[in-house]
Amino acid sequence: MIRLLSLGLLCLLCAFTPVTVTTWSVKSYSVKCKIRNAGIPVTAAFTDLQANLRFDPSRPTESTITASLGAGTIKTGVSLRDYQLRSRNYLYADKYPRLLMQSRQIKAVGKNSYLGQFDLTIRGVTRVVEVPFSFVQQGNLVTFKGKFTINRQDFGVGGSSLILDDKVDITVEVTGSDSSKEPGPPATLPKT
Repeated sequence: MIRLLSLGLLCLLCAFTPVTVTTWSVKSYSVKCKIRNAGIPVTAAFTDLQANLRFDPSRPTESTITASLGAGTIKTGVSLRDYQLRSRNYLYADKYPRLLMQSRQIKAVGKNSYLGQFDLTIRGVTRVVEVPFSFVQQGNLVTFKGKFTINRQDFGVGGSSLILDDKVDITVEVTGSDSSKEPGPPATLPKT
């Protein structure tokens, strides 16, 4: 009887023991978007990512991903175009300095494959987007890779145009490591 009671108490304690989800520190990243302008593909990259990656591949529903990008860091390689993209007509970086992304739910869809539903906020407008992504771990390093498409007009980015496509393809690749195994404060995030 005591053994049965002890086993029951142990099970009860295990049920209420908090399970931690690993927080991954960003080591390198690449965030790029591609759009067609007059039929020609134009690629832009962002150089200021801040992210909180709490992710456990065995418990994706308990995981959360939050990220933001500095709107003023967009670069296409053409300074006049970069200036326009930061302006009031596009990202309006002075008023809305960060693009935000917050997970609503994450689920596994295959080996190393996940589907996240996120609130994406650009220019103060929030829309729900689905982002398929992969997560691969090799030792203490992990890589998140995802690609999704948005309609720029859903966020008030640029006006109606005959030459600028509405569809924007976004690719994200983040390499991270287990933050609990790192000494000291997080390092500045390098761009890859």
